[in-house]
Amino acid sequence: MVVSMLHRQCLIAFAPLVVAVLSACNQQSVFPYYFGADTGGDASDTAGLDSSSDGSGADAESDGSGLPDAEADSSVDVEVDGGALDDAPDGTDDVAADSDADVDVGPEVGADADVSELDAVDADVRDADADADADVRDADADADADVRDADADADVDARDADADADADADVRDADADVDTGPADPCATGGHAGCSFFAVDLPNYGQAGIDPFGLEILNPGTTAAVVTVVPPSGGPTEYTVAAGAVQAVSLGSLGIGTSPLATTATRVASSRPVIVAQANPTVFAGYSSDASLLLPYPALGTHYVVSSWPTRDSTSFQLKSFVAIVGATGGSVDVNVRVPYAARVDVSGSVGAGETVTATLLEGQVMYLQSLAAGSDLSGTVVTATGPVAVFAGHECANVPTDVSFCDHMEEQQLPVDALGAEYVLTRFQARGTEPTVFRVMATEPGTTLTTSPSVTTAGATIRPGVPFDITTTRDFVLTASAPVAVTAMTVSSEYPGAGCDRTFDTGCAIPEDSRCDAGGFGDPTSVVVVPPSLYRTETTVLVASGFLDNYINVVAPAGVIPTIDGIPMTSAVRVGAWDVFRQSIGTGGHTVLASSPVGTAVYGYGCGISWGYFGGIGAR
Repeated sequence: MVVSMLHRQCLIAFAPLVVAVLSACNQQSVFPYYFGADTGGDASDTAGLDSSSDGSGADAESDGSGLPDAEADSSVDVEVDGGALDDAPDGTDDVAADSDADVDVGPEVGADADVSELDAVDADVRDADADADADVRDADADADADVRDADADADVDARDADADADADADVRDADADVDTGPADPCATGGHAGCSFFAVDLPNYGQAGIDPFGLEILNPGTTAAVVTVVPPSGGPTEYTVAAGAVQAVSLGSLGIGTSPLATTATRVASSRPVIVAQANPTVFAGYSSDASLLLPYPALGTHYVVSSWPTRDSTSFQLKSFVAIVGATGGSVDVNVRVPYAARVDVSGSVGAGETVTATLLEGQVMYLQSLAAGSDLSGTVVTATGPVAVFAGHECANVPTDVSFCDHMEEQQLPVDALGAEYVLTRFQARGTEPTVFRVMATEPGTTLTTSPSVTTAGATIRPGVPFDITTTRDFVLTASAPVAVTAMTVSSEYPGAGCDRTFDTGCAIPEDSRCDAGGFGDPTSVVVVPPSLYRTETTVLVASGFLDNYINVVAPAGVIPTIDGIPMTSAVRVGAWDVFRQSIGTGGHTVLASSPVGTAVYGYGCGISWGYFGGIGAR
């Protein structure tokens, strides 16, 4: 509207000067605004207040704070209200000045009115620019504030994250640095410990009434104070020097005359010791064996036991047995399922495949013995609501059952969670050409067995409650599809039985020994086999006293050379990925060291007697 009025006034008032006035008017900056012609600037410059001057638009978009809408509004306001008006005030003032100087337009349509109008427009433009600039500044201020808030929040979050990380680190450091007192020296997790239960187990003849006793080895570097509490009588305290072995005779304890009347002997020590029980302590050339005792932390609540069949004699039976000891500070409920009929304690009984239950206080013993010829408590399943110690064996076993002579067998059993699905099975040091018998007990139905090298039918399948025996003169690796319990047994001294004539010493796999006046050398013993998962790099073994020859078997990864008391072992037999060492060893304590975990078993022979147990176990 302003432009059209200027044109009309220029033409009417001064006709002679029309051409000059038109020429002058066409040079004013108002024309481009009216016709929408190019002003000579970039369109982005007219709308360029969004980011090029203060950067607030870019900041708002990049910080993710939700500012793009506000910035878009301010950019639109700038483009519409101010972008096309930036140059208008100056140009309009110039046109008004030229009109006043060169043309008298008269009072009714004079240039002053138009100039006033233009001045008003100029004011409006300035106001619009001011408003737009204010809007932009407000938007920029808001954007900057929001960005600062977002940055502040981000900084706070980062500081919080750093603080959390520092706090976590401090907590970890505090956990590492907190002094919780000296570590429990008794928590070894292996066969050395501070709390044990010993049980006088059923034996045959004179051996059943000869003294039962203990051997206590202190493997440490300082003295141990050991307290032994028998079922009757007061406690006896022993100070066992570092590296020393203390023998303790407990007399004949026997089995109680009423249910659950039998109590185990308790052994408590001020520092870790290794304890074995001997039955009997007098090795006089008849039934004997020994068991390595497991400390309280190594006990469990689920067992599958290994024993040997009952043999009928002309006047008595030689029985299979199981003994269960309550080991908790209070009471423990025990369930026992037997594969054959058995006597429970002295008067009760349980049928084949049935379960008998009992509640045992700490130290109370529950006994089960086989009843009929041929019955075998191997495969008996023991479960309990708390830790129990479980022993299994035989009064006097003939191995095989039709070969003379018998010998007492006993072993403290490993709980099921300590068993494995792979074992390196090593024969005993032979007394002649006799084999070793390995008894395998399944813990799960449909367990398949394979051996390498092959010593039995590949893929043999076994089930719980039914023993699977392997008789061989070889060392081999046994692999099962599920955890199994394995016990190694020496055979009777007149093996193989038929054809063995001691009068002329012919046909016997085990020759007579000149150190023995009569009879064979050694008889059955049993040793629970430890899986590789329980091998140790350092094992202190306790070798029983009272026997003529003692041996140690060590199983090591191929190429690893163990030492015994610092002396390297020699003459290994390679069995797959393992080396098997066998050598003689003296009585007392010995330290086996290796660069990788190794398994150990110790055993020995005398005139018509033998003993054996695993050398040690690691933590499970």
